[in-house]
Amino acid sequence: MKRLFQPGVSGNPAGRPKAQPDPLAPVREQIAHILPELLERQMAQVRSGSVSALADLVRLMTAMQEASAADRRRVSAPAQ
Repeated sequence: MKRLFQPGVSGNPAGRPKAQPDPLAPVREQIAHILPELLERQMAQVRSGSVSALADLVRLMTAMQEASAADRRRVSAPAQ
């Protein structure tokens, strides 16, 4: 019976490609650090009745959802 692969020979001698560093990681860390305080300030304005603060909050949350979805697509995309 003929073997498909040679015993002891790697099918991928170069190995798995190394992950590329995320150039936005420092920015993401800074945003994550200050975001809770910013959201609390925004929510305080919304609770006090500011319609423009509510509109800003909705825009921010929509942008965050879109960015999160884009990150998931980028992470799950096959390497080129």
